[in-house]
Amino acid sequence: MQRYQTCKAMAKGYAANFDDDKTRLVQARSYCARVIDAYWSSIAKKHTSTIKIKAVASSVWLEDVAVDAEQVAERTGELIALFPVEDAGFLIGSIYTVMLPAAYRSEKGAYYTPPPLVARLLDMAEKSGVDFFKASVIDPACGGGAFLA
Repeated sequence: MQRYQTCKAMAKGYAANFDDDKTRLVQARSYCARVIDAYWSSIAKKHTSTIKIKAVASSVWLEDVAVDAEQVAERTGELIALFPVEDAGFLIGSIYTVMLPAAYRSEKGAYYTPPPLVARLLDMAEKSGVDFFKASVIDPACGGGAFLA
């Protein structure tokens, strides 16, 4: 986890180089797109799968990332692939949110639910009688899909 925290701090530091909120947002998306690509490639290799990740929609503006930052993003994606899959979305989402402009993050409510909290809430629901095989439940999250995962 220490290596992950270092990667997250490096991503935050990279994003801090951009004073303009629009540029910072585009760089956060671009950087995390590279993290996700590396994550997916690592998972596919581990499972000897040839399934390719879906391309980012053309309506999403991505830019080049500095070469050194791109290398960190790739190593970060590879590192996240070593964690349980239930944690991956949270870990990637956490990197994305620390890179976002503060006002944008606040406006969009971009806060991801930590996996231990998700597990605790689901356990509490089951103990109170919820049968997830029969019940219809509304996922209180809407970003990374932590409860769905």
